Amino acid sequence: MYIANVKYKVALERVDTYLDAHRAFLDRHFAAGELIATGPQDPRKGGVIILRDMAPARVQEILDEDPFRQNGIADYSVTRCHLTKFADEMTRGALSDND
Repeated sequence: MYIANVKYKVALERVDTYLDAHRAFLDRHFAAGELIATGPQDPRKGGVIILRDMAPARVQEILDEDPFRQNGIADYSVTRCHLTKFADEMTRGALSDND
């Protein structure tokens, strides 16, 4: 799996102008089965995209499609990892206190 940390390079007002296109990009890749989870950072200085395990070149292709990247909105730092332990909440879907 891969964890992509997304860091905004511009003011939130400019980020927000591309938010609908970014969400459509995410929806396409969720539908394709390539993404596991996504969401904004808190405070909102960027976001996180968690991708399934795949060839590194495919990860790059996916991230290159992000309107944030295409329009110079954000930088990306990608880490590949092999998770081996999980909290019980992972199987119940209760990872947030904000449910």
